[in-house]
Amino acid sequence: MANSSPSTKLSLSALDFDGIKSNIISYLQSQQEFTDYSFAGSGLQVILNILAYNTTYLSFYLNMVANEMFLDSASRRENVVSIAKQLGYVPTSRRSAQATINLIITPPSSPTPPAFLTIPTFTTFNTSVSGTNYTFVTTQPVTVPFFNNCYTVNNLVITEGVPYNFNYTVSPTVTSSFVIPNSGIDTTTLNVGVQQSSENTLLTSFSLANSLITLTPTSNVFFIQEVAGAQYEVYFGDGILGVSLVNGNIVYISFIACNGTAPNLANVFTLASPINGYSNVVINTVNPAQGGAERQNIDSIRFLAPQFYQTQNRVVTVNDYQTIISQLYPNVGSVAVWGGETENPPQYGKVFLSLRPISGYVITEQTKQDIISNILSPYNIVSIIPTIVDPYYINLIINSIVKYNAQNTNLSENQLQVNVLTTITNFGNTNVGQFGDIFRYTQLTGAIDATDPSITNDLTTVQMQIQFTPLIGSTSNYSLNFANNVILPGSLSSGSFVDITDPNYSSGQLYYFNDDGNGNIREFKYINTVLTYVNLTAGTINYAAGTITLNNFNPASIPNTAPNLKITVQPQVNDIVPAQNTILL
Repeated sequence: MANSSPSTKLSLSALDFDGIKSNIISYLQSQQEFTDYSFAGSGLQVILNILAYNTTYLSFYLNMVANEMFLDSASRRENVVSIAKQLGYVPTSRRSAQATINLIITPPSSPTPPAFLTIPTFTTFNTSVSGTNYTFVTTQPVTVPFFNNCYTVNNLVITEGVPYNFNYTVSPTVTSSFVIPNSGIDTTTLNVGVQQSSENTLLTSFSLANSLITLTPTSNVFFIQEVAGAQYEVYFGDGILGVSLVNGNIVYISFIACNGTAPNLANVFTLASPINGYSNVVINTVNPAQGGAERQNIDSIRFLAPQFYQTQNRVVTVNDYQTIISQLYPNVGSVAVWGGETENPPQYGKVFLSLRPISGYVITEQTKQDIISNILSPYNIVSIIPTIVDPYYINLIINSIVKYNAQNTNLSENQLQVNVLTTITNFGNTNVGQFGDIFRYTQLTGAIDATDPSITNDLTTVQMQIQFTPLIGSTSNYSLNFANNVILPGSLSSGSFVDITDPNYSSGQLYYFNDDGNGNIREFKYINTVLTYVNLTAGTINYAAGTITLNNFNPASIPNTAPNLKITVQPQVNDIVPAQNTILL
């Protein structure tokens, strides 16, 4: 029977299948044509299901379309990239790892070797990381003289990847945009040239346009953008902003396709083929491979595209520096920036940067110089001098005694211990490890207690540890900084070292540091398990400032944790706040 108070309007409040179907039935029941009609019949049920399904599909589709129109809610990479393009942002491609090596090439004495030897572009070297083989190449020719019966090449930079070359002829059916058919491209290695025609072989080099301000109709520039399939497209000007291509032009595109982060830390290289016929080559690694990075992910594009738009092709603020480096050097996991005026003493006119790479802990001096010269220089204000310093790492040592009620769990003690260790590890991976991350003690203890319902409470202590590499066999002073965290007097301890400067040194004797609770660091050893001091003024410790100084330290070796010596202290306050370029691990 029809509803006693029928609704002649279709309700639009429901969005799920059941609600939509119910609304359609209610609407039909309100129509005179369907008075006393049974909507439970199988035939009409199929029609109602089709209507409800179709409406649900359309609702879902329109919702997805609306989401994909905005940078914050889009989930498809193509849409995120397209929206970012409106902000003038091009997502970064993969980046090739780079290593620095020295070569010693010894030719036979006969015939007489030439006075100079040129190592050609794309000279190939092989390496292996975790059982996978990778190729590194030179990217430019290097000429060296014959001296001391050999050719010596110092600090040769080699780049991971395989070189590729493509050429296209412009025609009415081939426009001035060209898709590069390789998603492994490192766009920083992209070289583009244009030949006038098959008859005119003059090849003009084109450069990547970084700004529209200086472009004219005669500017030899090209542009790049990401297209579908994580590939990149090269396109040219329109005759107003940059030279416009004409029919018959031949476009030459070369680049290196790489493997991203996988080859990082490669440090053993072999020559793939002789150099100009010489195969007697000794390779010494100066800096292992680093800098390899994967293409930029969606979350990073969402974050950096608006930031990049705000920088307006210049670096002035702290955020500007962080944005430019994150976009153009994607191997960075975290960036800290601060002005020189905050240094002690102040260094006006300088800006300091510290970078934690995605792979490893520090970047090489060569990479620092490349970042300053090639990334920051085009955007940097002339009066500001950028300086890159290494991150300062403080390791947090967690000791936790966990009490639990065995009757409230089916886990064994070992299983519960593993779960607590996993909790601590996950907490560290999530809450610290980047510049500015603060260690919150109660958050950790709360996470430990929440690991299992059987845990009643925990007694957790935190220690701070710095590892440094002393000069072996050389007397030096060392300063260590625990990031302004107040140190508990009498808590300092150290790893072992060998000190043959002790007049009573005996073979195999190990030495250690502690503090006396009054600001003095002491050096001691064990003689038949008896602690014996050999130097009561080996250094000083400022408990309030969190600083330590070792005076005239001259170890002969670091036997157990070489080359690093560990210095461990306990903070007075368990919440640990890092300073400027300090990272907690």
